[in-house]
Amino acid sequence: MLLRAPAHCTGLSHAGRDYPVSSDGRIEVEDHLAPLFLAHGFVREAVQPPSPSARREAPDIDALNRKALFALLQEKGVRVRPPITNDALREAARRALGLVSRDS
Repeated sequence: MLLRAPAHCTGLSHAGRDYPVSSDGRIEVEDHLAPLFLAHGFVREAVQPPSPSARREAPDIDALNRKALFALLQEKGVRVRPPITNDALREAARRALGLVSRDS
């Protein structure tokens, strides 16, 4: 859980583990420890950081095979139906990933 530390707090220690506060005043702790931190003046941060899977780089669309293109499009919620060419699949994948504008 992402929390905001009280002013001038640089960290907290619990059960032998240090929880340092980042330079922007945030700290991430396990959900079950949140009540402890909240009792010490920490508050919940409104926005959670992106998950590690959301941070991965866009795949090389041209290197993906047909099966991988269908899987990527399904993951992004884009419905395509055969018959469709690989070029059309790649174009749909680029649009789904925001690599090209929807108008082009």
